[in-house]
Amino acid sequence: MNHKSGIGSWGRLFALALLLPFVILLGACSRDSGEQENAWSPDTFTLENGMQVIVVEDHRVPVVTHMVWYHVGAADEPEGQSGIAHFLEHLMFKGTDELGPGEFSEIVAANGGVDNAFTSWDYTAYYQRVALDRLEMFMTMEADRMADLDIPETDFYSERDVVAEEIRIGEQDIDRIMNVEMSSALWPQHPYGIPIAGWLHEAQALTPENVMDFYNTWYAPNNAILVVAGDITAEELRPLAEAIYGVIPARAVPERARPMDPPSRAARRVSLEHELAGERYLYRYYHAPSTHTGGLETSVALQVGVSILDGGISDWLYRELVIERGLATTAGAGYWGSTYDEGRIAVFAVPNDGVGFDELEAAMDEVIAEYLETGPTDAQLTRTKYSMVSAATYARDSQVTMARVFGSSLTSGETMEQILGWTDAVEAVDRNAIIQALSPLIAAENAVTGTLSPPPPPEIPMETKSEMTGMDQGAPEINTEAAPSEKAEDE
Repeated sequence: MNHKSGIGSWGRLFALALLLPFVILLGACSRDSGEQENAWSPDTFTLENGMQVIVVEDHRVPVVTHMVWYHVGAADEPEGQSGIAHFLEHLMFKGTDELGPGEFSEIVAANGGVDNAFTSWDYTAYYQRVALDRLEMFMTMEADRMADLDIPETDFYSERDVVAEEIRIGEQDIDRIMNVEMSSALWPQHPYGIPIAGWLHEAQALTPENVMDFYNTWYAPNNAILVVAGDITAEELRPLAEAIYGVIPARAVPERARPMDPPSRAARRVSLEHELAGERYLYRYYHAPSTHTGGLETSVALQVGVSILDGGISDWLYRELVIERGLATTAGAGYWGSTYDEGRIAVFAVPNDGVGFDELEAAMDEVIAEYLETGPTDAQLTRTKYSMVSAATYARDSQVTMARVFGSSLTSGETMEQILGWTDAVEAVDRNAIIQALSPLIAAENAVTGTLSPPPPPEIPMETKSEMTGMDQGAPEINTEAAPSEKAEDE
């Protein structure tokens, strides 16, 4: 997560689920031929201490994006210490043996660059985008905080308060609240059911010893990937990487051992009434394999299949539930599959006024069942695959995005072959592949269904009703300015 704004806004509940994984962006790049393909094809090498290096050439401007990705995230935290990965990301900007608190970002800004960091369940990453002639400086600074983090005690506790406040702010976001409740029900044991920023009571109890133990366990060069995209070649980067990162000793790093949930045998339901809810929502989360756990062919079939199910006004859920049946104001679906462990399929709909959750849920199940029986049409399949690859082609112009493709995918357990093979896998998806991938997953015992509603209006006491009736019959008027309006209550 952004180290300056913390966990940030969750947006709508399905913001992550509705986005295609970053890996799709690279597939189109591997599809091009000639000079463009050469320009975006990565070079890789490994330092003697085990640090993997990825170089993505982009010689349009003398600028580079420098990223260090660690194979550790919120899902790797010790039990009872949730939020420690995100908290450590904050503290990495608080100083080393060479730099004081805040100096890192100040130096980046003074040299015309930008820097940031972000934490996921599966990785933590730090990056700078700078002029080429400043690269060696920032590589040295990043290597310094990989090896010699030094956190003043006062900064530790003040930053812990900052993180706690971020969590409190997040607890006022109804999308985040519902997502946490749904994820906790889908993954009762696995840490994907725990917010990245952690539970407030655990994050507030973290100690300097906890954080330094986590840092010394995971922040090693042999547990990191260096990604540099921009106006540089592998031959030019190698001596810099060897001299700066290669001198940091490797350390023994534990396996990523995470508690796993047993197979679900019963449907689960979450029902939440909350004053922050502006409208009613129906949600459904399904367990699903990721690219790492299920393989590229299965995950790509799910990407394409769920994209068609989501599909906008011309395809399944929206067309049937909103346009044809008039039961919902909107509906959609998404697949979250760029994860180290299990992924997730998400479906949602917003009922129209007067439509109950039971009626909408039955219709949603019916539409999905019809989709699995017939599969998409040839036109839907062709249009969706073309749209996915086209979007990836346009996105390749972002140097930062290209660097992020490799870092996020590799730290989520994917291989270079899977990343580069994405386009071929998309083009191979047919109707049967989608049905075979989706059908075993769309089962009640494999899902969590959730409903979100505003609380009902308070009941009016009988004596008040009598007074109101009398007022309607000519009782004295009251001062309506002193009473809250309906609009204010809705807000």
